[in-house]
Amino acid sequence: MSWFFNCDLEDFLKSGKNRYEIQSNKFNQEFEYFILWLENEALYSTKKYRSEFLDFVSTYNNCSVVTTKNNDVKNWCVPIYNIEEQKKLNSKIETTRFAIKNNLAHKNTQIIDETCDLEDGYLYKEAYGVSGIGTWKIHSKPKTVTFPLVKDPLLKRTFDFSSLIDGRDMYMYQNHIDDHFQYRGTTIGLNFDYFDWIEEYKINIEKIKKVFSSIHTPMSIDSFLYSENNEEKVYTLSEVNNRKTMGFIALKLKEKLFQNYRYMRLRIFSINQLKRDYSYKDLVLQFDKKVIPLSPIENRFLTFALAEDSLGELNELEDLLISTFFKEA
Repeated sequence: MSWFFNCDLEDFLKSGKNRYEIQSNKFNQEFEYFILWLENEALYSTKKYRSEFLDFVSTYNNCSVVTTKNNDVKNWCVPIYNIEEQKKLNSKIETTRFAIKNNLAHKNTQIIDETCDLEDGYLYKEAYGVSGIGTWKIHSKPKTVTFPLVKDPLLKRTFDFSSLIDGRDMYMYQNHIDDHFQYRGTTIGLNFDYFDWIEEYKINIEKIKKVFSSIHTPMSIDSFLYSENNEEKVYTLSEVNNRKTMGFIALKLKEKLFQNYRYMRLRIFSINQLKRDYSYKDLVLQFDKKVIPLSPIENRFLTFALAEDSLGELNELEDLLISTFFKEA
């Protein structure tokens, strides 16, 4: 058996096609190496991996790559089981309608159907898209706009987080989002119980689970805190992802690589920010085994796992990694 990293599910759902076809293309290949870190079965891919990288990963996990597709290739990010149901469970339009109806979104959040409803001061989301793809402001409007759209007010976000539902278990973690609403990382290990809104939040999560969860895959519910009128407020239901997300991956990496540390951060950088090359093994030693490079160094995006026992130390470790290997953004 081998695994295929099918992160193109939402592109498929958007396409209107009735049959999903496994395609080892650049989009799916960008983060498929996480299978090498987390699974003992082979990765199916047509990408050619350097022996140095595979040898490095093999020091942490038994890994292998098969380049020939056979009848026993399974989708890793999410199984394809019922297309119409999966469209509903992953649609940002459907989840936003639910959020508006149940007061889990901002009071000015809307679903719009016409170009005349587009205006400055709002964030727009298409029905399907991953890691910020399909999310835009008016000045970066794509040439072709597909309605309906989610129309969210541009809020002063102070803290992004998600709740991962995996079977009966629930995990909460922080997400790191840049100014363009692109995903840049996850921090595992935070204690959310001290927030005064947590009990009501958990009650609302149960409501969301009843409508949008699936027995076939983990579910991540994206939320955030924002400041408005000198008050900190909770935007409970930003979107739902019925698949293995980056947050899921970060949690599993923490369990596999850094069990003895309180905190772990998965961090993503653009290859364009890299100012000097590195050796996988030398970098691990340079940072006292508290930083592990996860991606092939030739990839478009470079990922690292960092671990420490306090948030202050974790932030200092990240700053040191950035100052050593990356240009300022």
